[in-house]
Amino acid sequence: MRSLALVVGAGALILGSAAILRGPLGDAAAQPASDPAAEAKFLEYTRYPVPAGETGKFQLNVDFPKTRPAARAMPWDAIDFRQQPEAYLRSVLDYCLADAEGRDFQFGGSTKWYHAPWLAREPIRGLTNERGSVVGELAVGHGGASNVAVGYYNDLGAWAFSKVWANRGNPQPAAVDFPVGSVSCKLLFTDADPAQVTYLKGSLEWRAAPRGTAKTVRLLQLDVGVRDARANAMTGWLFGTFMYLGDPQAPRPFAFKNLTPVGLMWGNDPDLGPIKVKTGAKPVEGWMNPVVVEHYRAIRSQTPGLGTDLGLFGRVNGPVDNPRSGCLACHGRALDGGPDWTSAERSRQLPFVPPNFNAANPTAQEDSAVRRFFRNLKPNEPFLAGKQSLDYSLQLAVGLENYHAWRQQARVMLAPQRASDFKAVRERNWIDVVPDAEEPKRGDAPAEARERRR
Repeated sequence: MRSLALVVGAGALILGSAAILRGPLGDAAAQPASDPAAEAKFLEYTRYPVPAGETGKFQLNVDFPKTRPAARAMPWDAIDFRQQPEAYLRSVLDYCLADAEGRDFQFGGSTKWYHAPWLAREPIRGLTNERGSVVGELAVGHGGASNVAVGYYNDLGAWAFSKVWANRGNPQPAAVDFPVGSVSCKLLFTDADPAQVTYLKGSLEWRAAPRGTAKTVRLLQLDVGVRDARANAMTGWLFGTFMYLGDPQAPRPFAFKNLTPVGLMWGNDPDLGPIKVKTGAKPVEGWMNPVVVEHYRAIRSQTPGLGTDLGLFGRVNGPVDNPRSGCLACHGRALDGGPDWTSAERSRQLPFVPPNFNAANPTAQEDSAVRRFFRNLKPNEPFLAGKQSLDYSLQLAVGLENYHAWRQQARVMLAPQRASDFKAVRERNWIDVVPDAEEPKRGDAPAEARERRR
């Protein structure tokens, strides 16, 4: 790997040459057709070496299709997702595992599965840091956990990355194009102790080195996303989730076919705000597995103020996801804010959850704000007006933000305007899928619970 890395937190940039910049501030529009430094950064995925004594090294596959893959029938096309959500989910899971499982989820040289570039990964499995599980979320009395994940896209989904990153030194977010049939799959692992989170006993174990420290992590959740034209009236996408729900009394050898479906959603239920919920209304644009619902209701009811639903008001969500949101709503925030959008601005303008509300007596204004967060956005409709939609791909969004941060670093080093420029750049350096500032850490008090107690 070439030495063109950011020195995180130091405000320094190591570059082979300043010749990568064109124009006084190195603006993206002026980037050359060939940019060796940008090419090297595009292929760089970690700042950590494989720890001593560990085997295996992640194989990044960003050799995206050069031509648009032909449209084709998909195995789930004949399944009505509203009437047969579990069958639909199983069909997508089987598709996601075909070839991938046999490769042990290493996709070097694959023409079927690809990764997102510009993500901050650990070196063994290419896992990114995800939202942490707070006290009481996974098991009664459990003190919290750190979670990591790796995602991949099929060739149709990778076409969108090919369009955006046709010039690796000058991405074009407006070129994003996820064809019908695009599929994403993400495996989420936790470092929770199975002695405490007993249903993890028997799950798939990987060695990984998040933030450079090697440890064993266990599969807890598996997410899928599908671009399906039958959902065009709402968002154009379906998002679904599985989990490992083992029997702590009789663990058996791990098999992906034994994963338990959590839920499938095809819309955000934008009319379901806190006022309507008080009348007894429930989500209708998704399906949740009642077995999983009851499992976590029994767990989370034991922590005062934590709430019992996986997603807000019963919307579809996974066990490691923020319970004040939902799968589609979270991904609907995927957009490109441009080169000058700082992480602090993004956090203010693009929160992970809707605004707080008084559950006992919500106002009309609070109700409207919640429903706005859960809009059914079209694939080309941005969450924030004036920004570029990235069609529900948070991995594409985070990658572009990391790219902008790198470019901004170079601009500041060449032409700093003020000392605060350096601080702004450091805030944006190598952003994880969930930025540190917004990630509940192991052992934290449940922030979501505090907000609910208003």
